[in-house]
Amino acid sequence: MTKVVRKLRLNNYWNLVEHESWYTHMAQQGLFLKKNGVFFTYFEKRPQRQMKYRIEVSKKAMAIEQLDFYEEAGWDYVTSYNYFHVFSSPVELNAPEIHTDPTQQSHMLKELNRLLMFNWIFTIFGAVFSSTIFWAIFFLDGTPIRQLVKGMTTSQLLLPLFMFLLMIQVAQAALSIRRLKKNLERGIPLQHDIPWRKKTLKHVWACLFLVVALLHLFLSSMQLYMMERGTLTADHHEFSAVSLASIENNDAFIHEEHLGNGIDYGNMYEKAWNPFAPTQYTVNESGIVPNLMWEDGSRKYSPSIMTEYYEVSFEFLARPLARDLMKWYDFGDGRLYSKVADSRFDVLYTREDFPKLEIAAKKGKKVVYVRYYGDAMKSQVIEQVARLLISDSE
Repeated sequence: MTKVVRKLRLNNYWNLVEHESWYTHMAQQGLFLKKNGVFFTYFEKRPQRQMKYRIEVSKKAMAIEQLDFYEEAGWDYVTSYNYFHVFSSPVELNAPEIHTDPTQQSHMLKELNRLLMFNWIFTIFGAVFSSTIFWAIFFLDGTPIRQLVKGMTTSQLLLPLFMFLLMIQVAQAALSIRRLKKNLERGIPLQHDIPWRKKTLKHVWACLFLVVALLHLFLSSMQLYMMERGTLTADHHEFSAVSLASIENNDAFIHEEHLGNGIDYGNMYEKAWNPFAPTQYTVNESGIVPNLMWEDGSRKYSPSIMTEYYEVSFEFLARPLARDLMKWYDFGDGRLYSKVADSRFDVLYTREDFPKLEIAAKKGKKVVYVRYYGDAMKSQVIEQVARLLISDSE
């Protein structure tokens, strides 16, 4: 049984002469071309032999009559991939060249040249479009750091990079084939006898595409795997969050249920993962104090609180994240927030619109955003935020 050996494909598929030279070189090592795959070229291991390879370019499959004609001239069909059809001939057979007229040979590149130029224009639009989407996601609302660390947006960073790499590769292909076609039209024949030399950089683009694809797959899979939501336990000690009971400090306070799909949406948690903020979650609590009414007497007093907690990978992200959280949650109202001096925090922002109070605080790599609806004093809520961050830092 013939042994099949895989080799990483040369990335610059449009360089016909280089591929011909590579196949010839491999045959001298006893490896004879069998077929080309997406990432690998497959060779059959046989006794070494001096071979010549030629690549024909045609949009359509090679006709049987044409294959028979080439075979009679000493060129055996080997394999095809996309527009490229490979033929081989033993050196001792001294088969005549398939093409002896460069001008005529240039015609076979006309369709390929047109296709690659179209693809180049298409990838330029794709790169511009994906960059525009990237800009809109991260910068349109003025909260780029929050978008960076929140949920699935990190994997979207890779789309413009992928399109940029693809645009460069297609540009190289289009310009190379166009240059080759022009040379043939001028009567300059292909230099089939150029010796092949192994260059590590030949695989750089393939490796970059593979790295980007694997990174996108890893990030997306990891983020989906780490996503979790559920109903809070009675004490929710598994999360670093400001407790609603600790702020209300009223024995009559009870949690108010809002059940749906098996989850109490009034008292729930949501966990996520992101390489820039591996630890992040949101905790929501709501309750009621039966013997109290809101100040306007409209209904029973029903306070609620939301805590967003982040521990970022790099401390320089923490301060702008706290600022972005305040911007994000103004809901387009343009309500200003204030920076408050407090030695317990690296930075502290607050915004009040009674009965709503918002706080964003940063200490070290940890960032907390709290939105509270209730009658408690601002200083009391800030005290609980300080305890949370200080106890977490110890």
